[in-house]
Amino acid sequence: MTTELAISITAIILAILSFGLSLYVVLRDRSNLITESQAYQHQESGEYYCLYFKVVNSGRRPIVLTMIEGVYEENHTCGEFIDHENKGIKLEEGEFYEHRFGKYDGIMVCDPLEQSEFFNIIDLRIVDSAGNKYGIKNAKENIRKITASKHPIGMR
Repeated sequence: MTTELAISITAIILAILSFGLSLYVVLRDRSNLITESQAYQHQESGEYYCLYFKVVNSGRRPIVLTMIEGVYEENHTCGEFIDHENKGIKLEEGEFYEHRFGKYDGIMVCDPLEQSEFFNIIDLRIVDSAGNKYGIKNAKENIRKITASKHPIGMR
């Protein structure tokens, strides 16, 4: 083996290792969200009455959450801004955002064309400032529990 060939092979190996390390660092440093949700039962009625969800930035980069978006019947979407005055909420590494809404709160139904044609919520997502949408874990099944409950209106 000549010296030139050995140097070329060594350079290729170092370039591949450098690329692999760069790829690892890029993937590790990006923002990443972990989501969870839970339906709660009311102490008096014993029925499900509210949905709680939590979003944690488990990545190394900050992320700005801008909207809670509901997916409704017939594939309609409606949303509710998070801290509209400040254009969202910034989550640094390890920080979290939590929110709760009840069975009769506004996000549970959507009138996308404002023509008194309401659609019930099916799923829930969180939207960041780049427009990326993140599903909330177990939201569909927890929403089904709440919509199926017989919890009376006006009882908080």
